[in-house]
Amino acid sequence: MAGQRKSRGPLGCKPFENVEVARAIFLSEKEQQAFVRACSAEPDFQRLVRAGLYAGCRYGELSRLRFSDFNSSAMTLFVGQTKSGKQRHVHLDPEAGEFFRGMCANRESGETMLTKKNGEPWVKDAQRKPQRRACARAKIESLDSTNCGTAQRADGLLWVFP
Repeated sequence: MAGQRKSRGPLGCKPFENVEVARAIFLSEKEQQAFVRACSAEPDFQRLVRAGLYAGCRYGELSRLRFSDFNSSAMTLFVGQTKSGKQRHVHLDPEAGEFFRGMCANRESGETMLTKKNGEPWVKDAQRKPQRRACARAKIESLDSTNCGTAQRADGLLWVFP
């Protein structure tokens, strides 16, 4: 129709050409173990990484968890604020359930579950430096300081994306 503009993208912008989606990097079980061991120099960061691997949650989701979000009877973790805006319950396997049970024992329900060693919550980009240090210590060829992204477990495999 005359006088109407055609939308060329979600915001009316012309999409970029030849742009690819971020490449997911899958780590072998041996590489996963090396990565988690490399995090041991910073126990607060290692807890964050293990929680992400066990729950498959994004960094922002993990940083907002409270102790009350873990249900030890149902072995679930409630994720109230997600990137998609949809709340969900994560069903945990026995090993993951034991990890969260141990972390949540004798804690106040309203407290932030995952904090840095100084007691401060993990805020946006606070994971980047310890993550780069762990990537360097792990000496995993597929990871380096430039592409070491967020670690999540998907179908039993650790995957890292920038």
